[in-house]
Amino acid sequence: MSEECGRIELDRAVNSIRVGHRHRHEMGDLDGLAASISQRGLLQPITISPDGVLVCGARRLAAVKQLGWRRVNVWVRSGISSKLEELLAEQDENMMRKPLTPTEAATLYQELKAILADDAARRRRATQFGARTQRSSSSGPATVAAPSGDARVLAAHTITGRKSYTSLERISEMQRIAEDTALPPSVRAYAKAEIKALDSDRNVARHFAATKAAVGTARAVQLTSPVRTPPAPRRHRLRAFRLLLNDVSDWTTHYDPGEIGRGLTDDEWVNFEAVVAATVAFAERARKARTAAAGSQK
Repeated sequence: MSEECGRIELDRAVNSIRVGHRHRHEMGDLDGLAASISQRGLLQPITISPDGVLVCGARRLAAVKQLGWRRVNVWVRSGISSKLEELLAEQDENMMRKPLTPTEAATLYQELKAILADDAARRRRATQFGARTQRSSSSGPATVAAPSGDARVLAAHTITGRKSYTSLERISEMQRIAEDTALPPSVRAYAKAEIKALDSDRNVARHFAATKAAVGTARAVQLTSPVRTPPAPRRHRLRAFRLLLNDVSDWTTHYDPGEIGRGLTDDEWVNFEAVVAATVAFAERARKARTAAAGSQK
């Protein structure tokens, strides 16, 4: 057994791995994959949840079953959300269940896409050690955008039953906009309202376009608005400084340094040290001005 951050590799009985209906799709050339595994071994373990639910590696699992393997190496991946695990464990595609909202589907899509991308990256690294890459059959393009690799297509198909990931990516972008602190609060609030409306009417294209338009307008305003330089702090007269000096001349006798050192919060201590540093720097400049003035009078 080997262990990595978030994963444990171990040996597991093949028939103990639970395969939900969402993984039961066209497998492509299993004979070729099975022959490759028979010759070179399983280069990349199958990924399962801690409860034994198949997360990714359906073709590899089907191939080792075809080879008659009783046990297989798996990655047990922790940190999988209960919602995703529940979805992947479903056995009957016709079971009565409350359908996912668009935002729920997008969230699960992003989670599964990251896992699949990680799995694909590990397979690529494994093949760099002299093994030939086993290419899977193409899943075809999405409705609008062309896929970069299989992770987006496979994640979208697993979560929604459709190969198009475009709508899911758009919803995810709206979710990012709603949490982007670099944008004005009004734009973030608008994005959240559009997301709520989207879950109601499922019109992704319309609400995505409206949200992007709001972002574009906000950025245009930021670019065209004049940059306001904050006014310089008002300088007080010498008389005001004399009064301040009289007020603080013996301030250190009124406080216990031990109590102050122990009692101030981290932010308050940083502020205190900044005041001390600024006071020292001010004193240095004042001292230089005083010395220069004394020299000119001689």
